[in-house]
Amino acid sequence: MERKAKIKQHAVAYVVICKLMDREAYDAKDLAEELGFNIITINKHLRELYLLDLIYICGWDRSKHEFGKSHHPTPVYRWGKKPDVKRPERMNNAEVKRRHHEKVKNARYGQQPAAL
Repeated sequence: MERKAKIKQHAVAYVVICKLMDREAYDAKDLAEELGFNIITINKHLRELYLLDLIYICGWDRSKHEFGKSHHPTPVYRWGKKPDVKRPERMNNAEVKRRHHEKVKNARYGQQPAAL
C-alpha cells in the first residue's frame, strides 16, 4: 500500500510565502490574492514570521485602499533581518477627503492621478 505524506495546507503556505518574499516585497492583500488564502489567515502567517524575526517591514502603502479613504497605511513585508521602516504619520480628515475627491475627479474625467 502506497503511503502519502500528510502536509497541512498552512505549512505549505509558509514555504510559499518565504519563497515569494525572498524575491520581492508583498503586503497581506497581495499575498492573499497570490496564494488564494483569506487575508486574515495571511495576516496570522505574517505576524508569526515577523515575531520570529524572519521578515521585516520594508515600506508602507496607502494606495491599496479604494479611493484613498484609509487613514492607516498597510505594511509591506520583505524576507530578511533589517530594521523596519518607520510608520508614516496618520493623515487627518482633510487630507483623506482631498485625496478622495482628487481620485473621483480623475476617474470621472479620465485624467491621470497626480503624484501623492
